This record gives sequence, C-alpha cells and structure tokens, in this order.
Amino acid sequence: MTLETVESYLRENAPALWLAVFHHRTHKGVPLTFTGHEYLRAIYMDNSPNRVIIKSTQCGISEYLIVLVMERTMVRGRSVFYVLPTWQLQNRFVKNRMDTTVANTPVYRSGLAEGGADKPYQAESLSMKRFGAGVVAYVGSQSRAGFTEFAADDLVIDELDECDQDNIPMAEERLSHSINPTRTYVGNPTFTNYGIDALYR
Repeated sequence: MTLETVESYLRENAPALWLAVFHHRTHKGVPLTFTGHEYLRAIYMDNSPNRVIIKSTQCGISEYLIVLVMERTMVRGRSVFYVLPTWQLQNRFVKNRMDTTVANTPVYRSGLAEGGADKPYQAESLSMKRFGAGVVAYVGSQSRAGFTEFAADDLVIDELDECDQDNIPMAEERLSHSINPTRTYVGNPTFTNYGIDALYR
C-alpha cells in the first residue's frame, strides 16, 4: 500500500487522523506524533456522534480537540460551539494554542475564509473564527450571554468539571437545529458521579 493510498483512505474515512498525520503542526511548530500516545489513534478515528473522554494532564487531548475543530470546520464546513470553563482560559487557549497552531500549519491557513496560504494568518477574534465554509465559536462557561445566537452542528465542552454546570444545558440548545449534531465532552474527573465521571458512567 502506497503513502498516497493511505492518505486517500484516511482523508475519506478518518479525516481528523488524516489532518493529524499529514498536515498538523503544534503550537511549537512540530509535527504531531503518536509516540508514547498510541492510544490517541483510536480517538482520532472515532466517528461516534457522542463522545465522553476522561483524561489526565499532558495526554494529547487538547491537541486532538484543535485537530477536531479544524476537521469539522475546514473539511466538513460545520459550525462548532466550543466551551471552556472561563473566558480567561478561553482567551489563553485561543491565543497560545489555537492561533499559533494555525499560524504554523499551512493547510489550516489556506482554509481561512479570508485570504489564503500566501496571506499571514490574522488572529482577528478570540471568540469566533472561520475556516473555509465552517466556523468555531469559543465561549467561557460562566458567561450566559455567550450561549445565545449561534447555531451549531458540533458541541465541544473542554474541562467539563471546571465549567459552570448551570449553563451546560444552554450549550446543548445550540445543537437544536442541526440535522446530525455531535457532542464531545472532555474532562479530568474531580468527584464520583459528577460531571465527566457521571457522563462517562
């Protein structure tokens, strides 16, 4: 089997893994590797509509979520609603991880709605970004105002246990008009039968 055949197969059947293996560059500008993180391959290939991921720190899931956002927006043209615990964490994540990753990855820059690969990536917004026909909205869970006026196809909730639990149902409402919505919940468990642990069970 040739490299071209593998790439074609992954692009068709596991586009997140295709991006990760053939194109993605981290915020440090290096290719993504599964060495020491072999378990991530199954996560990248999982096309289930609803996923609950219990994680530890420094296990590669944050990088996966960046690839997932790019796959859903740039490749599939979908709208992603991405929730983080606070707006401070939202801003830090977007500036330090998302923006630098996009700047380091030519195929992501070429998928920007404005400009192309020959135009430097402009991190114009910390709350909304367009890639190709898709868009991602980042919100902090403590701001109820951020949970309005956005029709999403995909919901990502990062660090669920740290989020304002009262506002999480509002995030679900953002999916109400999607034909085939997906949900990805991620978190480091804090208490038994609470947050990510309760969902996983």
